[in-house]
Amino acid sequence: MGQPGATFGGCRPDKGITMTEQYTIDLARPTLTVPETAGVLDIGLNATYDAIKRGDIPSIRIGKSIRVPTAALRAMLGILPSTSKVA
Repeated sequence: MGQPGATFGGCRPDKGITMTEQYTIDLARPTLTVPETAGVLDIGLNATYDAIKRGDIPSIRIGKSIRVPTAALRAMLGILPSTSKVA
């Protein structure tokens, strides 16, 4: 069955935004990138950055990098830590 994660179409964190492939994001990892978060939430990249800036999506800034803690994201979505697969 593979590693726990969120399978979705849409934002490809490594290639920009496409709607042609599905891939898995591991919600057991401690943090996600902003593009990965956009894909999990099924919203655009700009909307994700705006939500982070407003404080709607919790984030950690390390230098110029922004990461979203998966524990906080799971809590926002009502996903229990043991149920980290989102389809």
